[in-house]
Amino acid sequence: MKSQKGNTSVLLEQIEKNLPEEEKHLLLSLGAILRLPDLENRLTLAKAKIQKFEKKYKTTLAKIEKKGLPENANHIEHEEFIEWKHWSRVVEECRRKIN
Repeated sequence: MKSQKGNTSVLLEQIEKNLPEEEKHLLLSLGAILRLPDLENRLTLAKAKIQKFEKKYKTTLAKIEKKGLPENANHIEHEEFIEWKHWSRVVEECRRKIN
């Protein structure tokens, strides 16, 4: 049984080989139209998560990365720092894909 990635590769090869250019362009345009709201929703979620952390800790991720976590930070603060970094990366990734 082929993986989904393998099936996708075969499908893309068939599209590249068999579809006229205008159909390829239309297919890509429609795919982008469907994908954009998903990316925008993910970006909105990530920004909200970041704002929650900024409000809770009264600082930004950049400042924490520069100073480091306090020596007395507990395991929850360490876990939230990791989650904060994750959502920061999600924002960057979504912005890159949207633009």
